[in-house]
Amino acid sequence: MADGPPGRALVDLDGDVLANCTRFLGARDVASLAMACRPLRAAAYCDAVWYRLFRERWPFQQVPRGALGLRELYIHRHIEVYQMKFVDPISAVYYPNPTEVTPSCLMLDRNYIWLSQGPMARRLRVDCPEIKLVENYKSHGARITCMRLFPLIDTPLSRGDSQTNEKALVTSSADRTVRLCWKGHSRCFKGHSGPVTALSDKLLGDGEFKVLASGGEDCTVRLWSMSTRGKNHPLLSTFHGHEKTLSLLSVAWHKPSLLVSCSKDSKVKVWDTMAPPSSGSSSCVGSTHLSTNGAPIAVKCHESLCYIASGSEVTAIDLRTMKKASVLVLHDHRILSCDMLPSEWLICTGIKDKALLWDIRKSQELPNTVAELHSDDPVTFLHLDPYKQQQPQQSAPSHLGYKKSPNPPNYSDEEEEKRSGSSCRASEHTWLGRGHAPIPARLQAAAFRAVPAPPLMRVEAGGLPEQGTGARSGARDPGARRRRRQQQQRGRSRADAPPGMSAPPPAVQGLFEACREVFGASACAVPSPAGVERIKSVLDSISAADVSLTPNMSYFRRVNSHGTPKITYLHLYECEAFSIGIFCLPPRGVIPLHNHPNMTVFSKLLFGELYVKSYDWAEASQDSTDVQLQGLRLANVKVDGILNAPCETSVLYPEDGGNLHCFTAQTACAVLDVLGPPYDDGSGRHCQHYNVSSSAPSAGDPRPLSGGDGYAWLEECETPDNFHLVGSTYMGPRIVDI
Repeated sequence: MADGPPGRALVDLDGDVLANCTRFLGARDVASLAMACRPLRAAAYCDAVWYRLFRERWPFQQVPRGALGLRELYIHRHIEVYQMKFVDPISAVYYPNPTEVTPSCLMLDRNYIWLSQGPMARRLRVDCPEIKLVENYKSHGARITCMRLFPLIDTPLSRGDSQTNEKALVTSSADRTVRLCWKGHSRCFKGHSGPVTALSDKLLGDGEFKVLASGGEDCTVRLWSMSTRGKNHPLLSTFHGHEKTLSLLSVAWHKPSLLVSCSKDSKVKVWDTMAPPSSGSSSCVGSTHLSTNGAPIAVKCHESLCYIASGSEVTAIDLRTMKKASVLVLHDHRILSCDMLPSEWLICTGIKDKALLWDIRKSQELPNTVAELHSDDPVTFLHLDPYKQQQPQQSAPSHLGYKKSPNPPNYSDEEEEKRSGSSCRASEHTWLGRGHAPIPARLQAAAFRAVPAPPLMRVEAGGLPEQGTGARSGARDPGARRRRRQQQQRGRSRADAPPGMSAPPPAVQGLFEACREVFGASACAVPSPAGVERIKSVLDSISAADVSLTPNMSYFRRVNSHGTPKITYLHLYECEAFSIGIFCLPPRGVIPLHNHPNMTVFSKLLFGELYVKSYDWAEASQDSTDVQLQGLRLANVKVDGILNAPCETSVLYPEDGGNLHCFTAQTACAVLDVLGPPYDDGSGRHCQHYNVSSSAPSAGDPRPLSGGDGYAWLEECETPDNFHLVGSTYMGPRIVDI
């Protein structure tokens, strides 16, 4: 009997076939395959194999074309990610409407950002390089003070076990209520006698019976049942003992029935929520007082420790003894914001010009930062994402909001080339909310890239330089293209300057310095006449080319021929004394009638044809009192005409010059605005919109009837629905605040 064909072993297969087989394997399996024998190791070390693995794990990180040693590149990046060597984050910026109130709360939930403005809670989706508004929640009648997300299954809005991955939004407000919301369903909890200022970071209880804790200006802590059985009477207990407003609440880890409360006078109390409800004060099982120079701004419990940030310190208190366990001190820096992941031994603090990440396992004698995220403005919001998702054969730590994309998309080389330089969605994400003033209060979602920075590289806002390291050949930096262009522009400017002379500073830098001197020296909203003339002369010399704008840019194009086009705001600079920005109006773009309370405003039309109508309040007569009480107020027309660039800078004052105005673009227009001081609700400078009344009042001043078009009755209104103001990144010469 003839022998059969000789058998073939796995190693007899062609190398390309083996490499193709590895597409079903993860990085760990490929590494194991390389340890079997030399032929399999040769197949496992193939660049094509590691190119695929690199693209699957970091789909938006550019792989150098034609690069060799992709296995080493993969290992190098993998090590840097796990050692937290992050550099130059890729960011997406969201500008809330500058006419609305300053954001008060910030929260991250995977690919979504929750933001509160006044009584409104907004849900934003991060789809880099854009952040899109998904939905609005408005269930309160006053400002939202705190927001939390809890598993829907633990709340009375749950409808079954199929909703295990859903989350419900819980908000507290100055209207004295706490509200629970989910997809159109809501529940209101009433009981506080003052504004509710704090919510517990977790639900109390470790079984089916869950409890929510809230604190308020009435100095009480109240417990609310999250059970459907407590629907009619949700208030379970009220704890008394604090003398000042409650600011923070946190649930202990080592015993989920313990609640830690902090008040604005730095007093810390621990409550046993399972104690008999006979006396609220008897439920207090521990208390202490923080000897710091500021009120607590953040609290988080882990195991038996409670970490509290206040002043320039982060203090760890042992809840078993109520004694200090450790203190992290930021010398010469006041903490403006703080978030913590004690389970990962991480604390992030926001100060005036950066966010600092600390490893709390380090020696407290010589604390060292793990990472720094630089910012142009004070970091007033911080959120560390605790989300952690397991991937096949690998896991991703949740350091600084690190997360793995569950289904990373695959892009061709052509698509990758188009997205490079502007793409910002990577596998690792850190989310930073920052903003100091309402024009614009900015949200920055930053994804740290584990690519070493070139020596002496200037890192933009949010970056972390690594000294003494060089960029890997061919590794793409999303901000590199813009920085190179700016460096080339600066190089050309220097080259054009006469020998022995440096190039003049950008025109916007001169405007900034003039505004800083004029508004910084003025104690009131109206600068001196000499100061007004100085800013006007600087603005008159600025052209569209000085701010890198042309009418054919995308800001000035109409997306469709129906409706009112959106207006784009480019933010240049802002501080407490003044702000500088540019409004970009497409043809037929409208900025509706609004005021500038206690403000001096300089407006320079850079190009285009703009219709302007402005008003000043008329002196009220005795007969017009009743009409003003009805919501109407008399104003006289100051300007009613068309401006054509180039033209002189217009100036309006708190009570003269056309303090109320509206713009309508006849062609593509760019308006450079200087506001001094900027809008600020807390200081009484709220942007109010107005409508022109179409009918004469039944009682009031007769001047509108006899004076023709010289007067008009104005009535307050909400922001028009057809007014769409969006923010975008200013790409012109930067302002350097020295």
